[in-house]
Amino acid sequence: MPAPAAELREGRQLQPAGQIRMSAPVSQVRSGVQDPVAVQRIRLQGMRQAMPARLAASPAALRAALPGIHALSGQHGGTFEPGGRYLIEGNGFGERTGTVTLRGNGMRAIDLQVITWTPAYIMVDVPADISGVPDLPRVELTVASPAARPLVSRAFGFHAARETVPLPGIPVDALRLDRGYMGNQTKVEYRLGGRDGTFRVLRATHDPDRMGCDDRARDLYDNRKVPLAPGFEVVSISWSHDPLRNLETSATHQTALGRYDFRWDDGNTAVFTSGVQRTYAKKTSFSFNPIVEWLPMMGEHYPQVRPGGAVCTSRYVATIHASGPRGMKPVP
Repeated sequence: MPAPAAELREGRQLQPAGQIRMSAPVSQVRSGVQDPVAVQRIRLQGMRQAMPARLAASPAALRAALPGIHALSGQHGGTFEPGGRYLIEGNGFGERTGTVTLRGNGMRAIDLQVITWTPAYIMVDVPADISGVPDLPRVELTVASPAARPLVSRAFGFHAARETVPLPGIPVDALRLDRGYMGNQTKVEYRLGGRDGTFRVLRATHDPDRMGCDDRARDLYDNRKVPLAPGFEVVSISWSHDPLRNLETSATHQTALGRYDFRWDDGNTAVFTSGVQRTYAKKTSFSFNPIVEWLPMMGEHYPQVRPGGAVCTSRYVATIHASGPRGMKPVP
């Protein structure tokens, strides 16, 4: 492992470490939370389908109103989103096609694609590839035609395109380990794993009398203790774990104890329950290296298990995913 083990002390963040081989990850969506990416996609699709009817219903009275931007797709106010199609309603836009631009705090100027231009309404598309822009409660919408003076409105907002990304860091107080598991001599570590922001829990202990290791660890993740950037929320956790098996060979006897399990206990608390693989070395010539090859990752070299001895191991890896404005960092 290229990085030392991280001690869980107050105020410390989990440190990066190398990858380890695990089973294929399984994801579970956070209780009570819809996937913001899917919700946004459905909303934008509905917006485009409804636009012809909206255009036909555009009130003719706006043609006689004072110059200005009066509504966005029938609403006095509203929010622009990347990939959306909108009907800008008002008066005095001019006869000749011009430009429509969005500007905001910390946001570069974005030119909207003009589909239809009349003096009373303009249909525009917002580019779908906008990234690195946060949610903004107010943006400046400017309609500028060569045949009329520019019109500006600050009555609208901007809702960024959504993406789901793994968290790059998790505060240690958001993770509570069951440390009474497999006896007091058990070695327990948290680590972050590489670029995907995973944390891992590794456990191992000797079991000379083959009587221990029956209790299953129950670890907790508390979502309320993870500070997120504005617009982000945790939506899912994916995890994988060591396989468990019952197998007897001429050299070893392997016993699977319990099973691995993961669930959202409520909207904010995730519960990880570990299974245990107990391996007994029969009284023959046997090297335990394949069994304990990953133990040095935990910062401690366990002695070789001699014939007649046993070891209990448990390991899982989890990744916490948050959804928020595309191209923005999920943590401050």
